[in-house]
Amino acid sequence: MPTIKAITFDLWDTIVHDDSDEPKRTALGLRNKRDERRHLLWNALNRYEAIDLERVTLAYDTADAGFNITWKECSLNWTLPQRLRAILTGLGRSLPAEDFASLVDRTGAMEVDIPPDPIAGIAEALSEISRQYRLAVVSDAIVTPGKGLNPRPCFAGWKTDPHFRRIGCCCAWSWSGTFFSGASAC
Repeated sequence: MPTIKAITFDLWDTIVHDDSDEPKRTALGLRNKRDERRHLLWNALNRYEAIDLERVTLAYDTADAGFNITWKECSLNWTLPQRLRAILTGLGRSLPAEDFASLVDRTGAMEVDIPPDPIAGIAEALSEISRQYRLAVVSDAIVTPGKGLNPRPCFAGWKTDPHFRRIGCCCAWSWSGTFFSGASAC
């Protein structure tokens, strides 16, 4: 029987509480991420030609519904640029490349600019397991592209070692037993 060489974990709702940042956004007077995504696209489009927020919201909701079917039923993960292109196509609109890239970056950054909270006890569990096994996070990047996660290794005061790899639409992190250090900088 082969020896276990490493253990991998998903990030969202396994290591961190997905959407645990929403109360933090509310406390800061920010829109929730769902509404902010639609607002970012609406603002970007309005720079070139006026469009109703309701149209943008309907197109975004439709693309999200399509994404959820392909993700949950077919295990296919659209990248954020693919999702935004689907929305723009549905609206019969486009954005200049620079504005589109900025929209992708700003939309993806919302998942990590206000960091999610770690699952209770995860630091201790990872510390214990890491004594015997190499550990890595291999996680889909449903909204935040891997490049958006890689430069931000300090979720909620975590400290990771510098071995980052990006695999397709997934982000893979490896860490030592000091993954969560309480440090505010990496």
